[in-house]
Amino acid sequence: MHKLITRERRKIIAFLFLGETLLIPHLHPIVEAIVQEAPDVRVDIWTVTSTHERLIVGWLDELNINNTNVRIRRVPGFRTIPGLPLGNVPELPPKSITLLRLMPRLITASAIVCAEQTSLWIPTLLPFFRDRFVKTSHGVGSMSARDDRRRRAARLLLVPSETEKRTYTTRGIPEDRLIVTGYVKSAFRARESGSPVFASSKPVVVYAPHWQQHRSSWWGWGRELVALLAAQDRYNVILAPHQRLVEKDPEVREVLASVGDLPHVHVDLDSFAMVDGSYMAAAIERRSG
Repeated sequence: MHKLITRERRKIIAFLFLGETLLIPHLHPIVEAIVQEAPDVRVDIWTVTSTHERLIVGWLDELNINNTNVRIRRVPGFRTIPGLPLGNVPELPPKSITLLRLMPRLITASAIVCAEQTSLWIPTLLPFFRDRFVKTSHGVGSMSARDDRRRRAARLLLVPSETEKRTYTTRGIPEDRLIVTGYVKSAFRARESGSPVFASSKPVVVYAPHWQQHRSSWWGWGRELVALLAAQDRYNVILAPHQRLVEKDPEVREVLASVGDLPHVHVDLDSFAMVDGSYMAAAIERRSG
């Protein structure tokens, strides 16, 4: 990315927060690093809803950054959604229309960084943008759509490990277009909560089933597992499913509410801690402690 932002064009990096809020922790640590380490670079932070904007503005305020080069911008079609819990998925405007209307505003950017794959349609269809797009990984790679042609349109791919880098080089991606960064989300500073308060200091088990049926245990034996975790007393339990699971199975609220009052069970379906790494950190800390 350093090569991209030191060219003759104006030093502007555009960050695209156009996807679900769960993608924000995979991208925001890069924003903070640029803002703190390259204060002469102008950073345009494009947000798609008031939920995205509220989260990012709050985190930047906490850093006490007095930098006029950092701008929070609203994409064409920006949606205001008052009162939405931060853990809920805000309704996004149509992505294709948003990208079409946003493209002219990205022309002056030296680099354009995204965490979701849909934005890569821009460099895929318009070669003019191909030397500017940077795609950071969502997750650690196990479920990545590595063969999607849109990924080949990015100038740089930020990957979490040398192993993941090799999966791309074996697919013909040149090594100089791959940068190993580690797991970006692990550097996310603005976690909403620390460890949930339990009545005891037992080890913590986290159950966070995925929302897609072919990748999830929920439909096969999720209810049974919740019952087993509620009945045992060896572990404290955090039940914080993927934030989109409620869309696919509204009954998940009732199932989890039925055990949420137990002293060794913490249920979360609405806070940003569901996606910011708080609960995995709590489990790791309790295990290491």
